[in-house]
Amino acid sequence: MVVAMSFSLPESATGLRDAFRKQLHQSTVAHKLIVLLATVLLPIGEAILVNFATSTSTYARELWLAITIVGVIHLGLALCLLVSEQPLTQFLIEFDDLTRAAADAKDEAASMWYAYNVFEATVSAARVSLSVVNDYSPEIPTELGDLLEIVMKPWVLNRSSIFNFYDGKAMYNMAVYRKDADNVLRMAWRSSDSRIKRTDRPWPVGEGHVGVCFRKNDMIFSRDVAEEGAAELIGTGRHEDNVYYRCMVSVPIRLKGNPWGVFIVTSSEPDQFDKTIRGVIVQVLAQIISLAIARAKGVKNGRNQERRTR
Repeated sequence: MVVAMSFSLPESATGLRDAFRKQLHQSTVAHKLIVLLATVLLPIGEAILVNFATSTSTYARELWLAITIVGVIHLGLALCLLVSEQPLTQFLIEFDDLTRAAADAKDEAASMWYAYNVFEATVSAARVSLSVVNDYSPEIPTELGDLLEIVMKPWVLNRSSIFNFYDGKAMYNMAVYRKDADNVLRMAWRSSDSRIKRTDRPWPVGEGHVGVCFRKNDMIFSRDVAEEGAAELIGTGRHEDNVYYRCMVSVPIRLKGNPWGVFIVTSSEPDQFDKTIRGVIVQVLAQIISLAIARAKGVKNGRNQERRTR
């Protein structure tokens, strides 16, 4: 399960930012008002100045003096706001940049935590599977189906963490195919969602996702088979295959360097897997399967030889 890490600005810092933004808004409104008043007052002051120059009335002089003082105060305030507005605006811009950086860091931390969960689940499943390879007990199963059931069990149980099957909407499917003498890849083991109607079809080499993977002896990754429209990857499938199988990763299984079969994992949802992480995991799993098969063959040959020497 992905645990979201809490990483955000302190509440006090957010409050400070909002206070500065409010102050800037008020200052901007006051600045516009003062500019407007100054625009009106200056012509009035000029008119009074002319009147003062041509009049000896004490009242006119006092009125001019009062309006001049008010005009000077307003112009002084406007000048102060103009001087102080730019640093405040710059501060808020930098503060908003810090907020966005904190949000980006939070997303990055969540992604790292998610990747760690995937890694932890993968290592845990691999450790259980490899115990079969390292177990020299004569109880190790040599029948292919029984062996694969043990090796694949931890991967099936941890499929949500490893292959992102969390929401229950996507239908999973994992299968191991083995090539027979007729150049046909037949099902050796499979685990799939109960909603999938299984037929366990064989795939001739070169046909379908499994057959093409074996022929090329290389991983085949398809983010959405339906969009790719590659006939050789879809094969002569059923109509419901477009519902069951959309995102696919196929990897060859090799024994002593030679292609033996194919491991495939699919999802009913497009873009379920990524090539960078899940592609590597599937390749590692194919190698574990190869080691387990080789180990079982060695045990089986040893048992047969022991019977012959009795």
